[in-house]
Amino acid sequence: MRLAKAYGTSFRIFWALSEGSSAELHFPQELFSAKFIADHFTSREEGQKLLSGSTDIGMIPRHSSAKDMAEKLARGTNYLSNSATEQILLPWETTDDLAILPDLLGDIEFSPTVTQAIALVNAKLDGLSFSSYHLRRGDIIDDKTVASHNLWSDKYIPRVIYEWHMKRTLAEGAKTLVIFTDEPREAKAFSGLSSQILGFDDLTGGIALTTIQRDFLELYTMSRSQEIYAPPSSAFSRLAAVIGNKHVTDIEADLTAQEKENAREELVRRLEHEPESFLSQSDAGQNLPFVAEHLEARGEHKRAISIAMNLVEGGMNRAYAYPFLSSRLLVQEDYKGCDQILKLMSRSLSLKEEHSSNVFLHAALGDLARDNWDRAVRRFHSGMWFFPINRLASQMFFYLHSMNKLTAENFVPFDPHLMRPAGHIFDESESTTHRLLMERLRDTGNIPQVYPANMEVRDWRILHGKKLSFRFTNKAKIAQQADLLATNLDKRNISPERIAALQSAVGAMQSDAGIRDSAEINLSGAIDVFPDNPLYRKRLADHLFSTDRPAEAIELLKQAWVLSGKNPSFQAALALGFQQLKDSDSYEELMSDLAERETPIVELQYLVVEAMRRNPAQLPAVQPYLDQLSSMAPGSHRVIALQAKVYEQLEKWDLAMTTLKLLETLGRPQSVVASKYTGLYKAYRRAKNDAAAQRWFKRNNVVALDV
Repeated sequence: MRLAKAYGTSFRIFWALSEGSSAELHFPQELFSAKFIADHFTSREEGQKLLSGSTDIGMIPRHSSAKDMAEKLARGTNYLSNSATEQILLPWETTDDLAILPDLLGDIEFSPTVTQAIALVNAKLDGLSFSSYHLRRGDIIDDKTVASHNLWSDKYIPRVIYEWHMKRTLAEGAKTLVIFTDEPREAKAFSGLSSQILGFDDLTGGIALTTIQRDFLELYTMSRSQEIYAPPSSAFSRLAAVIGNKHVTDIEADLTAQEKENAREELVRRLEHEPESFLSQSDAGQNLPFVAEHLEARGEHKRAISIAMNLVEGGMNRAYAYPFLSSRLLVQEDYKGCDQILKLMSRSLSLKEEHSSNVFLHAALGDLARDNWDRAVRRFHSGMWFFPINRLASQMFFYLHSMNKLTAENFVPFDPHLMRPAGHIFDESESTTHRLLMERLRDTGNIPQVYPANMEVRDWRILHGKKLSFRFTNKAKIAQQADLLATNLDKRNISPERIAALQSAVGAMQSDAGIRDSAEINLSGAIDVFPDNPLYRKRLADHLFSTDRPAEAIELLKQAWVLSGKNPSFQAALALGFQQLKDSDSYEELMSDLAERETPIVELQYLVVEAMRRNPAQLPAVQPYLDQLSSMAPGSHRVIALQAKVYEQLEKWDLAMTTLKLLETLGRPQSVVASKYTGLYKAYRRAKNDAAAQRWFKRNNVVALDV
């Protein structure tokens, strides 16, 4: 709008929506007048055409001038502005050109409700100089949301910080402060501190507003203020600042050192002695990083741990609380405390796999420090399963290998010739535990070794958990890693074993990246040099499966299995290969044998249970295997879904229903939950009848499925 006005041309709005767009964005008519939409909004088809032929204003060359732009506009050039939270200055512009921004709102025709609300706000604030305070709360402190299981220290700022800042602002002579928050209880509490503090509803008289109307009106009102105080990464506040050509001030950074000290002391007191004064478990928990930072800076580590532990033992089961505690207990060498936190977490649902992963791995490090190798390996496997590419899991793999503690039975096969020497594995500055473990490794005389590019996960994705990152699965990123690894092939004095190891690994990554011809050359080349290496054959088999050559792939898997001495990991790969070929007899025979072999590999246990539940002859005996799996991966949504299916097949109907309800608590997508309920409904109907199934579902208040 600003540029259109400056250059005497028109503007169009492409209101692009997708499946992931917020629900309120689907109703722009609630915000704008029908005439404004008709005059300025494009259709999807027109918008896409305009996008493809437009010049992004952020890409205009530095040497360009206003005259150049005017001439191009006259010739029909379209310009695109798609920055959501900042105004882009053109190369020849200065900040003075942005002064017009607040006035541009007057050129927009809004819907009748928004127009009425703007009039009410203007009537209240015209002639007033006021400061805006934005508090991010909402789903962050709602105990029922998945978002509340993460810490948001860049968005959540403790209430006490606002209190101290507001007191100072009022003492300095400010007349009016306006609170903007998605938590009405916070607005009410702050309004109670002073008659000069207003909530947004105080400005609009409480008229009924839709979500999009309220959000815009808050932005509009905030844009009119003299100052905007907010968390440092608040996109909402930044957008208001753009509209009003203002600046957002980081509220905590704006406090003096003494004010911050006083505020945090008060926060410690409240969290330690008045946890009930917070709005929810999640509200209390979001303050933990601030309290810990304050106390740990003066050496009160155990007090910070005690405050967090009291909250957890008092029922605060937020997922972040467990690694928050276990990491600090590890630093304090309180390994029994790590065990206790793991025990507490294991009673809860795993809402964030990476948090569960860290707690298991912290406990495993504590076991290593106490020479409890067997339990350390079991906990390592659980931690790695929850989040396979966790950096700490990789470090533990390197350490266990370097200490000669990994065997063909207790870990997936890997290529020792792909290992390379390293100066260290753990960062010894992190804790005395890390330093102790590295000292023990040096005492053995063994050289620390590391493995590249998470190949232990890439080779055995079938035996790891499913939580992977974009970088791990993105083909362009994989290709970059393959190229980087391939540079080692040019080094001098490299052994044939090392050449084959690199060639095979590069081929496996190229296959995942879709570089198929080069992948096959490298994978086959490694086998030509070392035909007895089962891992090389398994990698080529994976490639052949991905290129629709299953018959060749299964033969290679058979060979790899035999060459490996019928290793359980290779046996699982072969069984899944037969399953892919719909050879159920071979699949069941191999999986039945695996069921007789104890394993710490979580996914292997999962596959055993999955095979047993599919086999009518083995289904009655599946419960102990399922219980073992549940202890290895407590609270996992995949394990819970498998439990529900097994209970359904065993006709333990109430257990199946109760277990499925946990999936809703875990925040699984509604379509997934509905699908699981559909399966249970059909099974119950087959066992009973349709009327009984409907009564049972209604009695259990199932809302995810319309029976």
